[in-house]
Order: sequence, then structure tokens, then C-alpha cells
Amino acid sequence: MFQPPPEARCICDAKGPRPVLLDLGDGTAAGLSGLQEVFVHFHSRGQNPSSELGEELLAAIKVHNYVPDVAAEKYRVALLREYAAYCAAHS
Repeated sequence: MFQPPPEARCICDAKGPRPVLLDLGDGTAAGLSGLQEVFVHFHSRGQNPSSELGEELLAAIKVHNYVPDVAAEKYRVALLREYAAYCAAHS
């Protein structure tokens, strides 16, 4: 299970991770705190994008972000898409 690094801070902390907009694929976007840190964590463990990883990404994001239950699948799909792009750019 993802554990936020000790240096991770609340979005309200000016020195903490900057929020990143995640395109949800339906014309909307969500501001997420700690997205880069989550991607770095999973990529450093050599994890490739997969359906199972999508659930882990979603759970990790929920540590510091509210994700409405009705939108969880949109977030999971968007997180996997963006994580795949991150992996491609950092290979």
C-alpha cells in the first residue's frame, strides 16, 4: 500500500506538493495534490500500468485528495492514462 513520503504536506501548505490538474476525459479536470509523488513512487518500484495498478493509484491519491465515489472509475482510468504517459516519458 502506498504510504506518502514524510515530506508530503497538505495542499494548504505552501511548501507542500503543488496540485496538478488531472483531465478526467469528459471535459472536466480535478486538482490533485501529490500526483507526481505517487507516480514517482510506483515508477521507482518498476510497476507498469495495469488494471490492478489503477486501483492502487486511486487508493494512493485518496490519501490526500477527496474522490467522489460516483467518479472513482473516471479517476482510475485517467490516473492509469497519465501514469502510462509518465512511464513512457521516464523510460
